[in-house]
Amino acid sequence: MKKTIVAAAVAAVVSAPAMADLSISGQINQEFSSIGKASTSVVDAGLVQDQNVDIVFKASEDLGNGMKIGAVIGYVTDNNSSNNVTATGAGGQSNASFGAADQYITLSGDFGTIKTGKFEDFTEGKLSAMMALDPVDSMSIEDSRGETARTEGGIAYVSPSFNGLTVGVGAYALNTGLGQASDFDAIDVFVSYLNSGLTVMASQEKVEATTVGNTDKKTTMIGVEYKMGDLTARVVDRSVDDNGTSADYESTYYGVKYQMGANAFSVEKINEGKTGAVDATVVSVNHAMSKNANVYLGIKNSDASAEDQTTVGIQYKF
Repeated sequence: MKKTIVAAAVAAVVSAPAMADLSISGQINQEFSSIGKASTSVVDAGLVQDQNVDIVFKASEDLGNGMKIGAVIGYVTDNNSSNNVTATGAGGQSNASFGAADQYITLSGDFGTIKTGKFEDFTEGKLSAMMALDPVDSMSIEDSRGETARTEGGIAYVSPSFNGLTVGVGAYALNTGLGQASDFDAIDVFVSYLNSGLTVMASQEKVEATTVGNTDKKTTMIGVEYKMGDLTARVVDRSVDDNGTSADYESTYYGVKYQMGANAFSVEKINEGKTGAVDATVVSVNHAMSKNANVYLGIKNSDASAEDQTTVGIQYKF
């Protein structure tokens, strides 16, 4: 009798449908900024407030035979959608925006990982993302020129790690309507190497012109990060080839961050090699009140006075 009950219980467990693991995470930033004025004719906006809310749902399911399927659905609410607070007069910045962030499906196994859906390309999600060591949401010196940004119709492959070496390739449909040059308007390749505290990444993305009269763009980036104890140092170089036109440009980012107990200090600088381009420096300090709660201060000094910014903020992650 007992054997029959045990056998029935085992059969019930084995035959039960596999349940996907689901997790919810996110963060909220509340910030107040003092912004430089573009000219004496602009009304001083006083303290400009910025609130950013991210929420991410993640699910995954084991398919057996070493394969796993997963999904990510993210949303963001931000009353500073440009991610760079701008004083527009006494009224402050634009109204809040709400929209979909990453929304994609992954299939992974011994062969690597295939991703399809809405997500950032390698150039933006891996290399440009290195241009940020400060904790301030509304303050950025990241150079995003020449990128496709997050696209609806993307598909990408990332290989397994071979002694620290990983490669990837992605193709993206930009959904810009008629006049597209091909089925996939942008293609980028990516390589990464990790060894102890050293990380080296490089990417190259080619975006085909989608309208008559425009030129193809090719963005090449290389980033190096080195961690030694509590010290993190980064250098990122970007070069955009706009078919040799006057729109060619480049930039170099330098960043250093030092963790001292619950406090983190960072200094970042970007040089943009083009006449009329804007160079900028950011200095920040972050204090961790707990594992998930932070208060911080960031100061940005730019060649363009309208982009000068001092921000205090608080963040909570869950």
